[in-house]
Amino acid sequence: MITETTKQPFYKDISLRTKLDEIASFFLSFNGYKHPSSIMGGDLGVAIFLAKYGKYAQNEQYINKAVEIVSNCFDHIEQRFVPGSFCNGLAGVGWGLRYMISNNLLEGDIDALTQGLEDVIYKNSLQLLEKGEYDYMHMGSGGLLYALENPGSETSNYLEKAIDTLAKTATQSDEFCFWQHDPSGRIAHMATKTPSYNLGLSHGIPSLIVLLSHVYATGQVDEQCKELVRKSINWLLSVKLPKGYNSIYASMVSEERPDIASRLGWCYGDPGIAMALLQAGSIFNEPEWTTEGRKLLVHSAERRGLEPNMIRDATICHGTSGLAQIFYRGWSMTQAPSLLEASDYWLNQTLEMANRPEGYCGYQASRRDGYENVYSVLEGVAGIGLVFLNRLEEDAPNWDRMLLIS
Repeated sequence: MITETTKQPFYKDISLRTKLDEIASFFLSFNGYKHPSSIMGGDLGVAIFLAKYGKYAQNEQYINKAVEIVSNCFDHIEQRFVPGSFCNGLAGVGWGLRYMISNNLLEGDIDALTQGLEDVIYKNSLQLLEKGEYDYMHMGSGGLLYALENPGSETSNYLEKAIDTLAKTATQSDEFCFWQHDPSGRIAHMATKTPSYNLGLSHGIPSLIVLLSHVYATGQVDEQCKELVRKSINWLLSVKLPKGYNSIYASMVSEERPDIASRLGWCYGDPGIAMALLQAGSIFNEPEWTTEGRKLLVHSAERRGLEPNMIRDATICHGTSGLAQIFYRGWSMTQAPSLLEASDYWLNQTLEMANRPEGYCGYQASRRDGYENVYSVLEGVAGIGLVFLNRLEEDAPNWDRMLLIS
């Protein structure tokens, strides 16, 4: 089985600490907060970064700013409708609060603070899963990650229903199991005329493999989870690209879509699939899955350069900092030296990308028609700050569980 190291090496590059301090200071005077109840796309993710940085730097002003942001989040929830999803909704809010309080980043009674949230989260999740809309970030399965941190009878009931629903909405055979991507076409640019199957850790089948594996680890609905994971990994291993491509997997599988190599990133690409296989292999004690995941991640570590890998920014979602975090987490799980080397490479690329004067601390997120200033965890400077901080802390809590890589 994979064992994750508890003692992480201290990263001594002074430029990393200088840029981290700059990002943290930026948020103290920032006046552009506009997504109070979003953990990955807005303010609550910034609160996690500031609380962690404040504890690391032993500076109360950053912790106080985090408390202010959390307070604004509650005000927003009380006044407006907030969906139950993870990226921009209540599942992320509940998870984020539990993370901060359980890791002594903030003080509070977590059960009192999240009272009433789970009913909305679980109801919304089940409604979406019944429609086949399982997308981790924006649809139904994000409720599973919240549930993993929220033990209790209501959670047990929800998990049983959610796993049963996923079993019913899957296409299954004796050997394979897979789920159609976005049948309602809500992610319009990914919709096709024929069924498509998503291989991204952010939105696709690898996310379900991770979530189902961790549900299994709780001891609940274990046999059903095991069967779904086994069959879905069998299917995943059957849809590799032919030899000759830069990647092992495509981003999407569809009869209408030609074979296309995937980018290198967290959202889509081989590294996310590798992390799903590594976690499932460890949890189920399946050496073949672990070996497959390690080989895939090591292969990904050999891919260097921005343009060949379709990388245009430093963001976690599809940029250099996300790769630095994945390879670092993969190294901590496997101790493969090439993964630490790859993490360092992409970390240095992230530092070098702070070269846009109009950006926040020199960083901007890539868009189809140019670049944009973004402050969030997923596509902005808060996420870059978390990755930097993760390398400087000697004992960093697993904030990247929200990315499904730990």
